[in-house]
Amino acid sequence: MTIEQFKEKHNEWGYPDTNNVLMRIASNLSDLHIEKTFFTDEEMDNKLNALKKYIFDYQEVLRKEKENV
Repeated sequence: MTIEQFKEKHNEWGYPDTNNVLMRIASNLSDLHIEKTFFTDEEMDNKLNALKKYIFDYQEVLRKEKENV
């Protein structure tokens, strides 16, 4: 996955670097701490799976960039 594909898939703008991605993950984890009180089990699973997909997609971007160096 290229950075452009990542940006399009996850509605990112600018150039998301590792710091931006980590901050977004931290923000989502913080939100989960609050949302756990009113989310259903299915909603919680969906949110966690989306967050994992975001992480794995960015990992793929980093691998691709490393290959192109």
